[in-house]
Amino acid sequence: RAGADCEGGAEDGDCAGADDGGVRADGVGGRGGAVGHRDGAERCVPCVHRAEAGRVHAAVGGGEEGDCGLLRGGAVPGMPRGCRGPIMDMLHAVSDIVDFDYVPFGNANFILPECGDDIFCWTTTCSVANPPAECFKGKLACQHGEEECYGNLIETCAKNATAQNPLKYMPFVNCYEGEGDVSRANMEACAKKHNLDAADLQACAAGSRGQALIAKEARKTVIVPGRTTEAYVPMAWVAGEVLSDIGTMLRAVCRAYTGPKPAAC
Repeated sequence: RAGADCEGGAEDGDCAGADDGGVRADGVGGRGGAVGHRDGAERCVPCVHRAEAGRVHAAVGGGEEGDCGLLRGGAVPGMPRGCRGPIMDMLHAVSDIVDFDYVPFGNANFILPECGDDIFCWTTTCSVANPPAECFKGKLACQHGEEECYGNLIETCAKNATAQNPLKYMPFVNCYEGEGDVSRANMEACAKKHNLDAADLQACAAGSRGQALIAKEARKTVIVPGRTTEAYVPMAWVAGEVLSDIGTMLRAVCRAYTGPKPAAC
């Protein structure tokens, strides 16, 4: 069996249910509906490494503005500017066998009284079973300031507005982050270009809806191994394995897929 899934209980650490084939990584409008699973310590954590039965799960997260929403890192080989390269190539080639999740949170944290904007303190405090309620609400601190926090919220809202469909939200992300401009004016221009409602994205990012959505991205991020001692971006996973070169994503998806290989493989 794939293990126990969280059925709405990931918010408070209460896990229930099981699934033979695995579920999507995200629980906001995606397949499966689950948002987590039990780990070895019997805590309920987000499903960052799980996919719908018969499909491969791939995820990308990071935390610097300017390159594919939080996709940037000079030390990471094969990282193109934006996501026009390997990620979009992979999605267009094998979208029928992959569940892809883009996690726009990265090197950010919610500010806790005892931690301030110390990301490692927040991670240590909030990656435990039944974390304090304050862990995933309130004011955000982002590596590159308020502009990046705004961009994270906009992209999270775009994911939600497209029912978590990466073939719809990633072109918007590419446009929005393509030149390192995450201003409201650029958001509005890119929303118009990619048939999204800019006013709705702005309202989402500025209100409680955006806060609830970004909290889900934070929950996926806080449990990433190593974040208590170092925070580095970007990170990309395919079938639970961290990729050292994002340019190998298509190859990794094809290797992980156990069904008949599509032509692109």
